[in-house]
Amino acid sequence: MQRDLDAAQQSEKEKEELLGQLTQQAEVLKQLAREDGLTGIANRRWLDFQLAQELERAQRFGHPLTVVLLDIDHFKSVNDRFSHQTGDAVLRTAARLLRDSCRSVDVLGRYGGEEFMLVLVETPCESALLFCEKLRHTIEEFDWRSVHPELHELTVSIGLCSSLVLATPEELIAQADQQLYRAKTQGRNQVCAG
Repeated sequence: MQRDLDAAQQSEKEKEELLGQLTQQAEVLKQLAREDGLTGIANRRWLDFQLAQELERAQRFGHPLTVVLLDIDHFKSVNDRFSHQTGDAVLRTAARLLRDSCRSVDVLGRYGGEEFMLVLVETPCESALLFCEKLRHTIEEFDWRSVHPELHELTVSIGLCSSLVLATPEELIAQADQQLYRAKTQGRNQVCAG
């Protein structure tokens, strides 16, 4: 009888340990599904999901929303001159600088390559422009020699769109992307809004 009781207790203990391991693994999988592995900020899939939710909420309540695309200028030359490891360090540092500059309600993620997206919740265009100009300045003024001794400066180009008339996330992104392209063609290291 005691042996059966001990076996049942042991079995229950093993089940609890297994359940704990499964819960831990589920949390890791959830994090991997949302997070960019290099930078630790949101990945593209999670950005798309969050943008759709925030746009729906903004439209429902009539609140402003701004989508920002930010691209590191001449990033390919960083990889070519200093190595891909240095390029990765630049991306991680840029992500940290952006994260430190954002509010907790904003959505920040790596959109692709050296491009980042921000969804500025309840932020009208005028406020977003001022914020983006501060971001641009933060990146430009950062001591990039802390990443690599020969990396003297980096700049970013920024495009943004703030409009609830555009009904879909894809339209907002396309407009922000047009403004980013305009910033690049007009000489880089600037903010353009549509």
